[in-house]
Amino acid sequence: MLARVQDEYLTESEIKESIPSGISARDSLTMARSLINKWIKKTILLKKAKENLSNEELNFEEQINDYRNSLIIYKYESSLVKQKVDTVVKEQEIKTYYENNTSNFRLKDDVLKIHYVLLPLGYENTNEVRRIFFNEDNTGTIKSYCKKHNLKYYLDDEWMYFNEVRNYLPLKAKKAGDIEYRKNEIKDSEHQYFLKILDVRGINDTKPLSLVKNDIKSIIINQRKTRLKKQMHQDLVSEGFKKNEIETY
Repeated sequence: MLARVQDEYLTESEIKESIPSGISARDSLTMARSLINKWIKKTILLKKAKENLSNEELNFEEQINDYRNSLIIYKYESSLVKQKVDTVVKEQEIKTYYENNTSNFRLKDDVLKIHYVLLPLGYENTNEVRRIFFNEDNTGTIKSYCKKHNLKYYLDDEWMYFNEVRNYLPLKAKKAGDIEYRKNEIKDSEHQYFLKILDVRGINDTKPLSLVKNDIKSIIINQRKTRLKKQMHQDLVSEGFKKNEIETY
């Protein structure tokens, strides 16, 4: 025996079952002590609760049955949903849902699309980079130049949150709408940045579709699950009446 609480005992075999094999003797001893202490606390608390609660308060049969039944139904519905719900959501479905529910997708932070190239201060070919970046419409050309000369850049057309952009670009503006020019040159103590602000959306504007695409996909799939379960409930009841398995009085 390892411990006793009134008339209950904790055996060594019970503890061994909870200790994984392969750990050091020291770790095994530490874990065993922890498990013993937890057992003591749980056991004494349970006994004290039983001593101080009435028989009525200790009668959990109804709650236990309700919980068990709910768990059985949940498991069955989950299995059915897994088998029958189509999780492929077409682009047009996402777009249609977005267009019909734009009021549900309002920005709480500014977002923008931005391209930039980062140069060390005093970079010898600054004018060349300036010409290519601001005058070249082909991002492939800009990207090739930056890769060839080992310059950091960002040229993707993805929406980004303004506060995230400010973490790595020295923008003085407090919000995206305060950026006055679509083309900018800014500096900090170590670098010069060439920027192109391609688009901006502010707080309370509609979120761009690309930012909520995954959310909409989840919403549509959840709606399918809800419809399937509702239909299944209706079908089971209807079938029960047809087979005379259900009667109302």
